[in-house]
Amino acid sequence: MLRKANEEKIALPLTIVYSALSAESYIMECLKLGASSYLVKPVSALNLLNSIADCLALSAKKRTALAHPSSTFLDEKPLTLTRAMAQMTTAQKSGKVLVDTVEGTGTLDYTSGKLIAVRFKGLSGLLGLETLRALPHRSVTIQLVEPIIAD
Repeated sequence: MLRKANEEKIALPLTIVYSALSAESYIMECLKLGASSYLVKPVSALNLLNSIADCLALSAKKRTALAHPSSTFLDEKPLTLTRAMAQMTTAQKSGKVLVDTVEGTGTLDYTSGKLIAVRFKGLSGLLGLETLRALPHRSVTIQLVEPIIAD
């Protein structure tokens, strides 16, 4: 579904992939194709509820931002990793999500709302992302990259 939406250039709503497929290549492909988040079965009720709550809160913020352009849902504090990932995907932004943890800082690189790379302590891809998700976060910030406009 994600691949077809990309081929047809269809803007995706917030999308949580919920699957028994746990291969790193599958999960990273889903995120690269625009999934806001993913959950691998079996998932705890708390993780499922947190993902849904983040998406519902983000959806309400986006509607507010569209109705009142002076406000922006990217400025919401405190920011969680899941919410930051969903925001980058939904807003189709390019830039970095910086995750400061007790063990160091990790980065998630986005291009046009698609996750293209994860780095943390020499780890990359799904292993880096899962390691970041498991650690307590001191802060999560978003650094946007403005598009280059050619003359």
